[in-house]
Amino acid sequence: MSETEAQASPQAEAKLPRTAWVAAAVFALSFLLRLAGIGWGLPNDLHWQSYHPDEPVNLLYAQQIDLAKGDLDPGFYNYPTLYLTVLRVASDMTAAYTGAADPKSEESQWRFLGRATMAGRFLTAAAGAGTAAVVFCLLATAFRQRYGELDGPALFGAIAAGAATGIAPAFLVHSRFATVDVPSTFFFALSLLWALRIATSDEGPLWKTALVGALWCGLAAGTKYNAGIAILPLLASPWLAKRKEAPALNGLMIGVAALTFLATTPGIVTNSAKFMADFQYELGHTASGHGLAFVGTSSGFLYHVQNLMGGYGALLLLVSLAGLVWMVRAKSPLAWIVLLAIVPYYLLIGRAEVKFMRYTFPLVVGLSAGFGYLMGEARRAGGRSHAWVAAGILGLGGLDPGGLRGAASYTVWMGTQDPRDAAARYLKAQNAQSVGLATDPWFYTPALYPNTALPRMAGPEKIFGSMAASEAPRVERYLPEDPSLRGNWDLRLLTETKPQYVVYSSFEERDLARMAKMARVPEPYQGEVDNAQRFLGQLEKDYTLDRQFGVGTGLVEDMEYVQPVIWVWKRKTDS
Repeated sequence: MSETEAQASPQAEAKLPRTAWVAAAVFALSFLLRLAGIGWGLPNDLHWQSYHPDEPVNLLYAQQIDLAKGDLDPGFYNYPTLYLTVLRVASDMTAAYTGAADPKSEESQWRFLGRATMAGRFLTAAAGAGTAAVVFCLLATAFRQRYGELDGPALFGAIAAGAATGIAPAFLVHSRFATVDVPSTFFFALSLLWALRIATSDEGPLWKTALVGALWCGLAAGTKYNAGIAILPLLASPWLAKRKEAPALNGLMIGVAALTFLATTPGIVTNSAKFMADFQYELGHTASGHGLAFVGTSSGFLYHVQNLMGGYGALLLLVSLAGLVWMVRAKSPLAWIVLLAIVPYYLLIGRAEVKFMRYTFPLVVGLSAGFGYLMGEARRAGGRSHAWVAAGILGLGGLDPGGLRGAASYTVWMGTQDPRDAAARYLKAQNAQSVGLATDPWFYTPALYPNTALPRMAGPEKIFGSMAASEAPRVERYLPEDPSLRGNWDLRLLTETKPQYVVYSSFEERDLARMAKMARVPEPYQGEVDNAQRFLGQLEKDYTLDRQFGVGTGLVEDMEYVQPVIWVWKRKTDS
């Protein structure tokens, strides 16, 4: 509780218990929703690695941290270290309660990492649910400052804001992954809440509130670098409150945020060369692109609007933007806090060439705030303004594929058999003798042998060694005498190796199919596009499409994780 709240009127204080109970309910409902499907893609009887390509990497690097020795250096700085440290704690607790891995058994080691991944997913789910509760509190604070109490319309708006965050389909899906994006958004939202508490304060000292707000900001940056942009509304907040000690508070917040970031990622000092190498790699990666995934796509400024329409909801997006306008016109302090966070952040990600859905999550916090503000104010105004309330309810319910409708679809997909498992079981049931792959096996490949989803960091020798050891069926990838000269979509798989079946996924095919329709394919990718076209043309001659598993999401790659399309082709008897 901030100093301002401690000095609030008796009427406002009487409302605080109800606010706390509602925030707890928002958290509980959001958390329960995240538990459905939380076991998606984890090791089972078919495969040993998670189907999320980043989770095994995160867990493996987390094991490099040794808390007992005070060693917080994972040797990996594409992300800051906080979440990896949390994963190491989760791994240690998993070992304590479920048993450690047998160092002599590869299967035991991977299955242990699977259990540790589940522990990490529970923490991420709590962070996602916590974000919904924080957004509720953000609106409750704004309405209480404006009206002196959290009455019916204000409570309705605050709940609507929490619900918009809690059921946002993309945010919900990623709340079931042991990755950094949702936890960083949680700390980002907390930073905004504390900035609003400072901005709406009119009495008492603010040193403690500023310190805590800066702590949240430092933790956000310590989880994902760009979340540190939350420092901007924090720095503006004492000026919005017209506090004469604003310069000193700014100095305090910058110092505390920086020290917190340094404490969570000490490799900046202890392993500075590796930190700079990985940090610069990440900057270069976002500036240059992600393989084929975003080649020839629209600017990030437009692409992320499409992401939000699919991962948040088109109608919700429109209503939320209207809410931000309403908020600005009402001169609410919340408008400054939200816009100072999400506008610079949008400019940051809009300039990047990597455009994953997960990059939009801080925007979801701001949009949900706008949505809740409009719902509360429109409910209070009544009359024709109730049309906004109706539109908001339809958006939450999923009139378009967003909202609750989208949340339900993804939850069903994550709670039922994955297409990769379904394809593998089908091929095994058909007693397939051989199955050919057009590209290197990875997370998108049907689980035809346990190590199918080995991370790329395992190296070609291990990846192809595991593939070569596969039986019933035998998995084949055309490899020249020097495997380093291998290419994707090599026609010789069909004309020389001639496997009984060929399988490939939407991850391998869809970007090439999109690029093949371009008037001019960028030069570095023309060869692979041509190879894929020749391969698929020959495939249609010699093979028959036997089965399709999965329907795809139609969205960006990090949403396709949970529902790829797997095509199974069978060789014609006369070929």
